Amino acid sequence: KLSLTFASAASLAQVIPGSPRLQSPSRMMLEARRVLLIAAALVAWAQGQYFKEEDRQLAAIAHNSVDQHCHGGKFQGSVDRAGSIADLQKNVGGENIALEVLSQATSSEDAQDVFMEKYGTTWMLQRGAALVIGVIMFVFGFGLYWTKKCRCCASERPTQEYQKTCVVIIIVLTLAGIVWGSVSAVRGFHTQMMGFQNARCTFARFLDHATNGNQAQQDSFIGIFHMLERLEGLERTFDNGTAFTKASENILEETDKLNRAANLANKNLELLTDALQANKKPTFATTEPTLHDCVLCEAALPYANNASTTMRNSVATLLGQTRADISGPSEVMKQKLQSTTDVVVSWWDATVDGINKMYRDGIFAKWTRHEDLVKWILLIAVLLVTLSAVGLIVTAVLSVYRFKYHEMKEGFDGDEPTNPYNVRIHQQARRTWCWAFVYVLSTLIVAGTLNVAAAPFSSFCLVMHDLDGAKLEQIAPGLNLTLNGAKGTNLKEVMDKCVQPSSGDTVNNFLLDLLVTEHDSKTVSVKEDLKQKARDAVQSRFSGIVQSSAGPAPPLRTDPVMQKLIQVLNNPVDRLILGNRLEFLVNPTYEDMKHDDHSRVVHIRNGACINPLGLAPVLNASLACPNYTDSANLGNLPQTTIAGIQEFADRLAPLGDVDIAASYSCAKQVRCHAATYWQNKVQVSSYAHNLEKACQAGNKYMELKWRLLKEDAFRCDLFSKPGLVAEGCDPTQMKIESGKYTGDCMDLLGNFGPFFEQRCILNDFDNYMKSWDARLTKVLERADKEVEGIRGSINASLELLIGLHLDSPIDALARGSTCNFLSEYFQEGIDGFCYQGIVGTIDIVQSYIWCAICTALLIPTMIAVYCRSKGNYENWKPDRTEYNELKTKQAEAFTSLLGKKKKDGQQDSDSDSNVDG
Repeated sequence: KLSLTFASAASLAQVIPGSPRLQSPSRMMLEARRVLLIAAALVAWAQGQYFKEEDRQLAAIAHNSVDQHCHGGKFQGSVDRAGSIADLQKNVGGENIALEVLSQATSSEDAQDVFMEKYGTTWMLQRGAALVIGVIMFVFGFGLYWTKKCRCCASERPTQEYQKTCVVIIIVLTLAGIVWGSVSAVRGFHTQMMGFQNARCTFARFLDHATNGNQAQQDSFIGIFHMLERLEGLERTFDNGTAFTKASENILEETDKLNRAANLANKNLELLTDALQANKKPTFATTEPTLHDCVLCEAALPYANNASTTMRNSVATLLGQTRADISGPSEVMKQKLQSTTDVVVSWWDATVDGINKMYRDGIFAKWTRHEDLVKWILLIAVLLVTLSAVGLIVTAVLSVYRFKYHEMKEGFDGDEPTNPYNVRIHQQARRTWCWAFVYVLSTLIVAGTLNVAAAPFSSFCLVMHDLDGAKLEQIAPGLNLTLNGAKGTNLKEVMDKCVQPSSGDTVNNFLLDLLVTEHDSKTVSVKEDLKQKARDAVQSRFSGIVQSSAGPAPPLRTDPVMQKLIQVLNNPVDRLILGNRLEFLVNPTYEDMKHDDHSRVVHIRNGACINPLGLAPVLNASLACPNYTDSANLGNLPQTTIAGIQEFADRLAPLGDVDIAASYSCAKQVRCHAATYWQNKVQVSSYAHNLEKACQAGNKYMELKWRLLKEDAFRCDLFSKPGLVAEGCDPTQMKIESGKYTGDCMDLLGNFGPFFEQRCILNDFDNYMKSWDARLTKVLERADKEVEGIRGSINASLELLIGLHLDSPIDALARGSTCNFLSEYFQEGIDGFCYQGIVGTIDIVQSYIWCAICTALLIPTMIAVYCRSKGNYENWKPDRTEYNELKTKQAEAFTSLLGKKKKDGQQDSDSDSNVDG
């Protein structure tokens, strides 16, 4: 989550492929040394389970990306954080919109509704006001340009010198404002691009530090790969040949025989369970379904599972596995230890996965393309607006210059018959105010678009700049974050101690000491939890075995669970393989039997002699001839009477004549009476057809029973002979000669081959199920004998080994998990992305709004120049009498105005003199 938070703060940071920069020889030597150190470490990791070739490449990519994104490896420019925060607050309207919305929302889905309810479209329109005004200005200017009508252009009017001077002053001030705004916009664009570059560089340095660590700085984070290396070293404590396993081997030598005996018993129970599962739904060799269920198999399966559990938890199995777990592959021990380290490994794996996504999944490359696109769009927009400002300034200066100094031809005395006015003045003025409309439009559109884009980022930055544990808890519901329990405590602690530590806090914080978890209903640090669970993994494995070996060990052969399993298996098999009534009723071959039920007596006329019981009720008949009442030792199955094949044959017989040729034992078929035979014997003629069809389906049913009695529809699986997978091996043939067992189906290492699958007929299957009594008796008695021979021989203490091989490595692991480096990168990311990138965008917006305001003042001035110059040019008359009179009146009015002001000024001066006297 920290990586995600930081990635959001620098969301425009990405990898840009490029050529290596030329460096000085001393810098190249320093970089070469660092690369060699990293490469040496990565070569050592390459063979670990956590370190692959792609991880080594990823570490190199992360290191090289620093040179690609950082120019000199330093943060460029300076940041005024207080001023930048004020700019961000002003941009969003003086309050932190994102914080308010997330604080009030109950989920991320609810945040949108809260925003619309509290701020809605009004807030969005305010952010895009410049864009809206720009569109309105475009419509107005477009109409004004095409009409080109002005009432003041209808007559010739003299222009006084003071009027020209006022126009010049207004134009100079507005153009100065436009120049200042354009320069500020270019400066803002530079700050923006520099900020995004800094954010990109900071993120690249963060990934390099997180991946490879900082070996040059003491008490720093050692890097994810180094952390994983130490975790893997901890997990290798129980590998073969380690000091821990060598110190434990001496007390485990006698457990090999017991391990083989326990393994034999467990494998036999596994074989039994597999055979029961395979025979629950028997099938013919052609995979054709038999439509029968092995009720005995289903009843025995729970007892077989219970027996397997009892065997796995027995003293025989525990003592037998001790040697295999420590001096062998140590998988059980290792898995227990891995379960304690998986939490820590998952943190690092999540970070590595995030780095992989950034580099290998192309997220950096995509952001590079997006940023390049944004950069070029902004650059083009800034250049176009700036060039527009230059064009506007040139046309305005030319027009005003001609209006001021060249309104009429030089030397004109009023008696010449030609038009003396400069035609270029109103033409240039028209171009100026028309172009000014376009310029205002472009600046407002650019400013409005950028402001709309910058507003949410501004609010986001206000949340990030002082994000701590308390604020994270405040906005957690709006982010769909659950901060309950240890998870919430950990996240808040990391924010307060690592990401946003209090000022003056220079103490190194270690993640494994800082983070907490629950252990035995107590809150402890992850380091202590890791220690305790590693200790528990060993002690529970060995101390429990020592205790069990010293206590009572009841024989497995007489265990009630084993006895119950054998009792169930001794039930007759043929009486407990039943037809599946529901499957018969939906099978097209047999479904017609459903028409022959208990209603025979209803449909048969008086005087017709026929068994009133139909076929449909006994579709679930067993494979035994007589009916059978099952025993009470079948577990959860109710004690009930089960129909046999003879019962079905007795009900089938009245529907035809016995067909001796098509019968086997009690599975007798008949030659069915046709429907015409029944016409005068039934109440309803259609029932005659039902009886004929039911009889034919009954014959098919009898044929299926016959096949089940004769064909190999069952599985009688055994073990494979060691080295001969095509030949079966039965532990009932196991013997002991000279203290060694033969015929136990295990190879020299105590391993079994794959199960030997073999099909069998019903009689063989019945014998196979009964043989499990002898088979289990042999293997359980062997296990009991081996337990009795070694009980009490395991009493070694592992406390010293635990302290040396578990506690010490965990302490070293914790010392390398500092997290203070997160604060530096987090703050630099905010400085670059927010205080430079987003604030630079705001500067562009404000500068262009200022340019639009100045240009808006320029437009009416140039329209006035346009109207006056056009009116004079188009309404000029050779007779200058009226013009001269008007000019004289204007001069007198201006002189009178000045004289009045002068007189008023003199009276005020006299009054002041009298007061002074």
